[in-house]
Amino acid sequence: MAEFQFSGQMILERWPDLLAKYRAILDCSEPELNIDIRQTDFWEPFGVCTLSAVILHLGHLGRTGVIRYVDGSVKNYLKGVGFLEFWGGEASASRDSITKLNLCEFQGVDDRVLRKLLNIIGEKIPLIQTATAPLYDAFAEIMSNVRAHARSPIGGLVVAQVYPQKKRMKICFADTGIGIRESFKGTNIFGRMPDSFAAIRLAIQENLTSDQSGRHSGLGLSHVRDFAKEHDGTLTIMSQEAYVEYGLSAIKEMTVVAPIPGTVVHLDIDLSRREKKRTMTFEEELTELLRHKKHERNQS
Repeated sequence: MAEFQFSGQMILERWPDLLAKYRAILDCSEPELNIDIRQTDFWEPFGVCTLSAVILHLGHLGRTGVIRYVDGSVKNYLKGVGFLEFWGGEASASRDSITKLNLCEFQGVDDRVLRKLLNIIGEKIPLIQTATAPLYDAFAEIMSNVRAHARSPIGGLVVAQVYPQKKRMKICFADTGIGIRESFKGTNIFGRMPDSFAAIRLAIQENLTSDQSGRHSGLGLSHVRDFAKEHDGTLTIMSQEAYVEYGLSAIKEMTVVAPIPGTVVHLDIDLSRREKKRTMTFEEELTELLRHKKHERNQS
């Protein structure tokens, strides 16, 4: 059995080291793997979602992995975000927490997941009323891409957590599909994508789609980027060898060893805004929004 250890501090500049370890897991020829998780700083939505995608992909390849926890605090955190329960282990005691969305799988736009995400924000840190619909659209666009473009054999993953003291929320989506660049193969713009960095730059443009008909099939990642910017946040996209972070005033790019063949999308947004007065309660607004979105999908 091959063993892989994860330990030490993980800051942005060291993400490539972590991702390379994830890739080593996939490249290992051993049928059974021992994944040793030690105390680290990377256990937040990005790390949890990416590692889960790696393990799902291993299962798709017919291989198995055993998770070991040297540090109790790591195990407690992973239990708290539903990582253990997702893999058949201990259930989180706070299944209905309003500060996080436990790790879960989706196959496309899932209103159950979207309601939970929006409730986390709307109940814990109230949003201005006009922000709810754009937030729904941003999440739904990412989820729909997994089904429409990524062609992921095992769907997508999502996990989210609110940090109340910092008034921020981190959400991560991952799939094990074909990646952004490959999703454009066969279209008239594929020739403008020499690598995954170029593919991400094009994919972030408004109204761009890999729909073979050329019709605009969604709001695009440009909407997700704009939402992050409007809320003093960052959007990070990792696909194949490209890791791109869209910040408030700068774009940061890194070349990484992709641990999965698909795409990871991470949002880090500010939730500190308040409104003076609402014309309806958040639950009323959310129920009406979901009803309207369901009607739109049925009509399309």
